[in-house]
Amino acid sequence: EVEAQYFPYHEWTFYNSVSLINPKGDVIAHYRKTNLWPYYDFAWCTYGKDIVTAETEYGKVGLGICFDVHKILPEYKKENIWTLLYCIAWMSGYDRTGDRDTYLWFHDELPQRLLKEQVPYFVVGSNWSVPSSPFPYLIEDLQAETKSEDKGDKDNTNTKKSVKSSNTSEESSRSPHVYDWTGGGYSTIYSPYTGTEKEEKVHILAQSLTIYDDEIIYADIPICKK
Repeated sequence: EVEAQYFPYHEWTFYNSVSLINPKGDVIAHYRKTNLWPYYDFAWCTYGKDIVTAETEYGKVGLGICFDVHKILPEYKKENIWTLLYCIAWMSGYDRTGDRDTYLWFHDELPQRLLKEQVPYFVVGSNWSVPSSPFPYLIEDLQAETKSEDKGDKDNTNTKKSVKSSNTSEESSRSPHVYDWTGGGYSTIYSPYTGTEKEEKVHILAQSLTIYDDEIIYADIPICKK
């Protein structure tokens, strides 16, 4: 008789986290997401407890992650930060021409939210993107699927499978192995709220207008002197 081996059970705790590292390579801040996205975050991670700030050579900064934007804006107002470093993982639908909802969020809706909260600090939003061409294995997968369908189609007509994306009502002809969502793109830098009598607005200082490939955006932001 052989006794089966097993790993002892551990009560692991996982967080959606981001760290800030200074030019010397030191970790000067570590933040755990405090406002979880119900759709996915609830399945794997635990709530962080507090917002986090760090003093840098440019000014005091705060950290945030994606869905946090619905909670942390007024909290960081109390911390008198210079800039919010905002890491985003917004996902667009499987439409390689872009996603209008994503564009409207970063170009219109988020600025309105910042205006409503009268956010007095800069917001540097960095969102993920995807390659402009599918990865090689995806191309091979699509080619294999097409050949298989052409072989089985007696009328030689193109009858590709129609697969619904989970976050859109539209159907698309694609391999079932292609991931359903793509990177959102549209990384954006926002100005602080300007509460003057003549103008009440949050300005977009720089914005990437594509969801594809690597792109760096720049904006001149005044340093917050101590």
